[in-house]
Amino acid sequence: MVIEAFGTFDVVHEVSQDQVVIDNPPLENNILEINVPREHEILMEELTIKVTTPLYERSATSMLSITLLLFDLSTMHGIIHIFVDELFSLLRNELLPNNNKLLTTSYEARKPIKTFGLSYDSIHTCTNGCVLFQGDYKHANVCPKLCNTLRFMEGS
Repeated sequence: MVIEAFGTFDVVHEVSQDQVVIDNPPLENNILEINVPREHEILMEELTIKVTTPLYERSATSMLSITLLLFDLSTMHGIIHIFVDELFSLLRNELLPNNNKLLTTSYEARKPIKTFGLSYDSIHTCTNGCVLFQGDYKHANVCPKLCNTLRFMEGS
């Protein structure tokens, strides 16, 4: 598999300043031994299961893909976790067929996502696009640029 991905390599032997000889060693000398820790193997097995497990019988959507889709939408639109939990509950209990594999809460759904390094960082922006509220502006409540727009809507 490694050879298919990266191909073989050429070994260069310097013979003289004017002449360089390139030879290809036998194929078996190019095979790399990769020792993967057992915990990484387990994580990959879990990911494979989540990626290949359909959301429900005969579904074209996997358990992991719907979870990522819902989190993507909630993050893009700034939806709070309480709403996401209610959405998970509505989908799981009312809209999807019985015995579906949709996780029950946003907390439960975040665990496998974080396990595989697929987490989100939410960064607020000025509604006028002037600045990202991060770094020096992380704790600012109004846009530090010319518009002085409030970071949060009044009453939120």
